[in-house]
This record gives sequence, C-alpha cells and structure tokens, in this order.
Amino acid sequence: MLDTQSSQAHRSTTARRVLLVDPSRDDRLALRDTLAATGLSVEVTVTPSIGTARALLDCNAFDCTLVCLSLASQEALGFIADASRASTVIALSTGDMSLSGNAVRAGAQDILVKSQTDAASLRRSLLEGLARRQQPKGFTRDAPTQQIAAPKRTPTTEDITDKVTRLRDRAGLNRRLSELTVAARTTGAGFCLVLIAVDQLVEFEFVHGAEARDELLAEVGRFLRKLRGRVDTVARFDTDRFALLVTNSDVMECMMLAERVRKRLTGCFNGACEGVTVSFGVAEFQQDSGTVKQLIAAAEVGRRNAQRRGGGVGVAAEAA
Repeated sequence: MLDTQSSQAHRSTTARRVLLVDPSRDDRLALRDTLAATGLSVEVTVTPSIGTARALLDCNAFDCTLVCLSLASQEALGFIADASRASTVIALSTGDMSLSGNAVRAGAQDILVKSQTDAASLRRSLLEGLARRQQPKGFTRDAPTQQIAAPKRTPTTEDITDKVTRLRDRAGLNRRLSELTVAARTTGAGFCLVLIAVDQLVEFEFVHGAEARDELLAEVGRFLRKLRGRVDTVARFDTDRFALLVTNSDVMECMMLAERVRKRLTGCFNGACEGVTVSFGVAEFQQDSGTVKQLIAAAEVGRRNAQRRGGGVGVAAEAA
C-alpha cells in the first residue's frame, strides 16, 4: 500500500519530500497529521513495507525518511544505513534505548519516541536534520569514522581549528579521541565525552540571522576555551554541538562538571542571545569493549533525551 499527500502550510516554500515507513495504519495516519501540523511545506509518501520503501528510494529523491523501529529490527537497521546515504533519517522508537542506540550507529540523524512526538518536536527534528545535511563537508557523518579508523596523517593547525569558534574542529577531536582510546586500553586511564548542544539554534538563526548565530557560537567557543582542570579537549563537534573530553572522571563526576559548565555558559549570554539554553549528554568510554563510535552514539542519545525534555538540562547515557 502506498499513499502520498501534500501539506502546503507555506505555499511560497518548496515542499520537502518525506518518506514515512510504518507498519501500523493508525500510527501512519497520526504521524501524517502531525507532519501537517508542523507548519512546514511537506509532501508525504507513506508505506508500511521496507521493501516498498527501498524501491521508492531507488526511484525517487526524498529529503527525509521517517522509519519505525517496531519493524523487524535488523531489517529496519539495514534500511536506515542505506537510506542515510540519500536522505536525512529520523527513527521512530517505542522507547527501547538499546535499539535507539543501534539506530544512531546505523545512521539515523535523530530518534523520536512515538508516544512523545508532537508537531513541535517533529518540526525541530526535521529542520535540524535538513540543516545538517546542507552543512560543509567537514561536518559530514562519515568523516569521523574515516579519521578514527585509519588516520593517514597528523592534522595541521589549519584543519584542527574551527574558524567561527577557534576551537578544534571534528578532525582535531578525532585525533585526540584516538590517542585517549589507546591510553585507556593500555594504561587504564578512563575518560568521558560530553556533547553540548545549543538548543533551537535553527530557530534562533531564523529570527536573528546568520551573523547573530555565528556570534552566539563564537561566544560559546570563547567560554569553552577557558575551561581547565580535567577538561582535556574542547572542540566543535557539529553545526550546533560542542564536545568536551574529560579525563580521570566517571559518569557522575562528569555530569556534575558538565552541569556547572551548562549553568555558567547560559549565564554568559546577553543581548540577542539572552535566554538561549544549552543541553548536554554524557557517556563514559568502556575500556574493555567500547569503541569511539559507540561512545559518540551513547553521548548523542543522552543529548537528544535532554533536548526532548525541553532543553536546558543534561542526561547521562547508558554504558557506551
């Protein structure tokens, strides 16, 4: 069964093409109504079958794919991995944290819990996912895996520094992650990853413009550069996210440190930035069985859960 419907809330805007894959007829109808209520101009194609969804992706261009994780899990994860190469993928979860983490590792841009998904959260997820897909090559999802798995050279000063925030960029972060991973496995020196996100950055840019957005990000960079002590490395992780590598700390100690950082950082904002909040997720590297990819995925799940609670909070992830 295949169904296509357009929602033209903003007729002056080119409609975004969305593929919705969900075996439940009631959930498909509810999600289509929620998409219509986002206020975005979308053209929705609906199917209950992953097989049909694959055929549609082969023949059509979609901006975003929404896929339900209640489908056969391995089949759904394989589909997410394939679909993420061609479109932004948002996985729809029943709340299973383990399956949600696997979906992130497979390539999902975001995870939404079905029972908690409303028009506002779906709109935010769509806008952020589409914005990240249009960002410069240096922020692509595939870059960190290539750098960590097979680093071919030592990054230069130029590619370690993000021009807006004057922090390490993703390549510089990857290099340090590799070094800390080796140290953790050989000497037992553990570390944690904190992912800090500026809440609703897309909406802030829409209201205040790109120049104000960059000044906001630069202010975050100025604050984070001053951190000392157990904060080993600070980097710009993605368009709206920053990373802290914290050594000689477990999850609870790192949570307390990150919460102090969150409160002090929020207090620095003024002018157009006043009232902006930040959220964070924390994950600890598992020395015996963990990988960098699992560490990042776990911290991302924590960060997403924090933002789903309304932002301005932090969440510790399950073991990475």
